[in-house]
Amino acid sequence: MAEATRDFVTRDLSLASYLQSQGLPLRRAGRNEMTGDFEFVLEDPKADSERLKVEWANSCCVRHEASVMRLKALLRSGKNGNGSRT
Repeated sequence: MAEATRDFVTRDLSLASYLQSQGLPLRRAGRNEMTGDFEFVLEDPKADSERLKVEWANSCCVRHEASVMRLKALLRSGKNGNGSRT
């Protein structure tokens, strides 16, 4: 009898990208029909997603993502980093 496929579902693009880079195949990416939110579904045949999620949270990936978000906010604010407008 075939083993049932386990799925891991997340709305977090950064986490989905990390899990995929660690070998979890992407099954589906799109919008959740009920909520309209983006959703990523990855195969998790060995039930590694929880361990990998903790690895991701403790990795430089999270710090990098936070830095990207701060830089995007800086660009949206119209400031060039020293308080003056660009």
